[in-house]
Amino acid sequence: MPYAVNGKVRIYYETRGEGTPLLMLMGWLANRAWWPESLLASLESHVQMILVDNRGAGDSSDTTGIYSMADLAHDAVAVLDDLGLEQAHVLGVSMGGMVAQEIALHHAERVKHLILLSTSASPVSFRYFTRNQQQFWLKNLLKRDRSWRELQLDLMFSREAGEEMNSELETFVNRIYSLPNSKVTHIKQYLAIMRFNTLKRLRQLQCPTLVATGTNDLILSHHHSRDLHRRIPNARLYEVPGGSHAMLGESEELARTFIEFLHDPEPSRKAEAG
Repeated sequence: MPYAVNGKVRIYYETRGEGTPLLMLMGWLANRAWWPESLLASLESHVQMILVDNRGAGDSSDTTGIYSMADLAHDAVAVLDDLGLEQAHVLGVSMGGMVAQEIALHHAERVKHLILLSTSASPVSFRYFTRNQQQFWLKNLLKRDRSWRELQLDLMFSREAGEEMNSELETFVNRIYSLPNSKVTHIKQYLAIMRFNTLKRLRQLQCPTLVATGTNDLILSHHHSRDLHRRIPNARLYEVPGGSHAMLGESEELARTFIEFLHDPEPSRKAEAG
């Protein structure tokens, strides 16, 4: 099993596909199994995907004490080092998008293109996520009953996606709950999210950046992505009407958008899409 080492932490990763490397970082409560198969299948002939389990998630080890998004960013860069890669494209979703921002800020020379999907620059942006919702998520972190799964998936996916993709959704649900799931890790990640803030540093980003979001994201509203788009120099914004947080039903559309962006020699700010 491939592991990268950063200090006392062992970071598990897998590679898939051929082409320019694309480092892919998952979000809170998640691991590499959360990437939709339809997205991976659409990307694998265009890029070499590097699927990473964040510290303490999936098959990666954890450390005692709390950590920051910058720590997770250094973990991810250790994966590039382990593969002998000087540069890669970086894609982060939700909390993974926060880690991706820190990679681009702390290790700018390692990032070719940056894709920020369904993410935010600061916990201040959680003004769209009520205190009751936050408390509910923390209270129910390790539940495995069907009602909790259904609610979690309702927040992650649009109802239309669920109705149109019942087979893939069921396979997806079974897969994501098959890997290790630590309550301690989830709390540590939550604390890292609450301390994360790049609002005053986003102007430092120089790499081509695509910000993508769904307009029906019930976890991180698309307003967070619009804020990122305004603050990052020459960023491109892509909005999917009705798209949810995970956008499982929009995987092929997202893949086309990502590939077009990564192959553009001079990405620049363009009009809102969707």
